[in-house]
Amino acid sequence: GARVFEQDEQVSSLGGFVQAGYRLDARWRLDAGLRHDVLHFEVTDRYQDDGDDSGRLRFRAWSPSLSLSHALASAVAYASYGRSFETPSTTELANPDGSGGFNRALRPQIADQYELGLRHGQGPLWAELALFHIELKDELLPFERDAFPGRTFYANAGRSSRRGLEMALAWRLRPGLSLDLAYTWSDFVFEHFVDAGGADFAGRRLPGIPPHFAHLGMSLESAQGLAARLEASYSGTLYADNDNAVGVASHRVVNLRFSRPFRLGDHRLRPFFGINNLLDEDYFSNVRINAFGGRHFEPAPQRHVYAGLHWSFAPAM
Repeated sequence: GARVFEQDEQVSSLGGFVQAGYRLDARWRLDAGLRHDVLHFEVTDRYQDDGDDSGRLRFRAWSPSLSLSHALASAVAYASYGRSFETPSTTELANPDGSGGFNRALRPQIADQYELGLRHGQGPLWAELALFHIELKDELLPFERDAFPGRTFYANAGRSSRRGLEMALAWRLRPGLSLDLAYTWSDFVFEHFVDAGGADFAGRRLPGIPPHFAHLGMSLESAQGLAARLEASYSGTLYADNDNAVGVASHRVVNLRFSRPFRLGDHRLRPFFGINNLLDEDYFSNVRINAFGGRHFEPAPQRHVYAGLHWSFAPAM
């Protein structure tokens, strides 16, 4: 079709940081850091039938961090604070009116994160537990417009809060048999967000994020090298839009994989075979947030199999 858009984009970044750690005694340790970033975005509009949209943007921010940890008998407990700074990418800076140049109204998102945690990592068992609370300002959220189907634009979401729990465990039950488990609880809501159309989403859940997500994996390997891996995941219900009017059902997915290595002289072969979506679950592999016309859903494949061969060659020296 006819050319409607052409531009060159250039991004440069400069950052510096300092980190320091101090051991208070045999068990207590204090760590701190400070970072400063400056980013320059420049766009040269080469399609000027609708005007010259060339321009520049500059973002800068300080990002401090602080952590206090205490060593226990076989674990480490810690408390930390950190600030993060995320600028929009050049893709996210696309103008919602469809013209070239950058969306100058879009701002970087700033996050202040507080965390309490416990880590254990001795012997056959590794475990981690963390409680977190994050306050975000100007969070970047995607949306679509009916005038430009298939294109995604971004807007800042005022303020939102995220609190939750993360836990993970890896356990070697015996030689050749291991188990891993992860679980996340998320309570992410808008505190203050009024979009360009005047809709107020305060108190709504952030779209695209399930309140519960869990993963379970089990690996088994025989003395002859035959390996099997079983993975199961659960994703809770979530929303596809800021207003929480479009719900996405929870789903469970199970995958199974086998492999076995062989050696033929200098050649190493590992054929593998797997079944994805073993239970033939109907679910969506991708959800387009705030999509135009209700086009939120991209269905995942049903039960399917795959096979392959990994080959490597290592000649003797």
